[in-house]
Amino acid sequence: MFVPTIDREDMDASAMLRRAHERGEQLEKYDPNQLVSEVAGLLRERGFHPELPAGTGRAGMAAGAAGMMLRAFGILPAGDVTSIDRVNAPDPESR
Repeated sequence: MFVPTIDREDMDASAMLRRAHERGEQLEKYDPNQLVSEVAGLLRERGFHPELPAGTGRAGMAAGAAGMMLRAFGILPAGDVTSIDRVNAPDPESR
């Protein structure tokens, strides 16, 4: 089974916006923090105990991962993508 690799540009916000514009469509947006909250709720419904303790950096990691997942689905993370979504951060050392 052939599984294509995703080019990093495929998930870049500006490239996503350009492709949507070329198709004549609006790019959908969704709040990564809302997605984190909804996933935590889903996990609780399934009997799990998700935790994002303050001061551990895990909440930031979850928000960053949510932003990456949204982009993988072709949805732009709403908000400040440079702080929520580290792939679009200006400096590679901060990723």
